[in-house]
Amino acid sequence: MQKLKDFQKKFLYAIDHGEKLENINGAGSLNSHQATQVYKMDYILRLSDFLGDRFEACWKVLGDEDFLKSAEDYINQTPSKFKSLALYGETFCDFLHKKYQDEFPFLRRLAKLEWEYNQYFNSAFETKTIDLALEEKLQCSFSPLSQTKWYTSAFDLIYIFKNKSNDIEITWEDIERPRLNLLYKVGYQVYFESFPVGFLLFMELISQGNSLEETILKCSDLQIDEKQWAKFYMHFFCAFRPSKI
Repeated sequence: MQKLKDFQKKFLYAIDHGEKLENINGAGSLNSHQATQVYKMDYILRLSDFLGDRFEACWKVLGDEDFLKSAEDYINQTPSKFKSLALYGETFCDFLHKKYQDEFPFLRRLAKLEWEYNQYFNSAFETKTIDLALEEKLQCSFSPLSQTKWYTSAFDLIYIFKNKSNDIEITWEDIERPRLNLLYKVGYQVYFESFPVGFLLFMELISQGNSLEETILKCSDLQIDEKQWAKFYMHFFCAFRPSKI
């Protein structure tokens, strides 16, 4: 058994570093080095396929040629050290940023969003909070569920994320607008939602312990239409837990 483990280590090292492995016999006319290179190519293709699935929105932004070349370069520089593919690729976000920060300044944050989605999807879920009547909600303060988070971005990252599998072309006009991104999980369902950045004031006031009624009054001057408010409240009441003051 130990000999097998030693051989596996040598084999993986040869694949990672493109070196010849004497114990490998090539099929047909392939020599040992050529046979090792076949395994090396299969290894790159498998990991590239995985990165393409994990970072599909980034793939859409970059296109086939640039994304696949970036994936191959990343794999060569950062071979997998994990037994599970699910753990591979977290630093791909920084790799893409260094390579494309001038052309696509939002790419690292988009890649992190995709990584976060996978983490949310595979994490334990939290049960939905008990619903209250509107009069009771108004008197309550609210706290986020354990997996609720939000942040602002200069680009509409969630628009890209939600349209990554569609055939539509995404333009700068579609995404170049500041947004508030709300991420949370209830039960087995993951929610990534985008709202006008003006809602940040609402989130800040709630985080300071203001009641819902106080928060609504202080946000009354925000220039946000009723449809956006309705959508926001629908997600807010799922992502936050009420607590009596």
